[in-house]
Amino acid sequence: MSYLNKSSNDTEKELYIAKIKELEEKIGLLEQDKENVLQREQNTRAGFVYIISNVGSFGENIYKIGMTRRLEPMDRINELGDASFLLSLMFMQ
Repeated sequence: MSYLNKSSNDTEKELYIAKIKELEEKIGLLEQDKENVLQREQNTRAGFVYIISNVGSFGENIYKIGMTRRLEPMDRINELGDASFLLSLMFMQ
């Protein structure tokens, strides 16, 4: 803000204003992420339950049931291997 106030060039002022808006948006996103983390900490039992099947690895009619507390549950599914077939994904509290 001090650079903006010191600037006498309109083009330079516009650049500072754009940068300030960009940084304010990033702060807003970080505050949302922080709130998500705090909510997860308060309710540590909440998460996603997944059921996967991989005939090549597990055999027919064999399923893996698991739970993840990650904000992006597909990250966990992808960790388990690209050959896994996602049967069901639901939110459980």
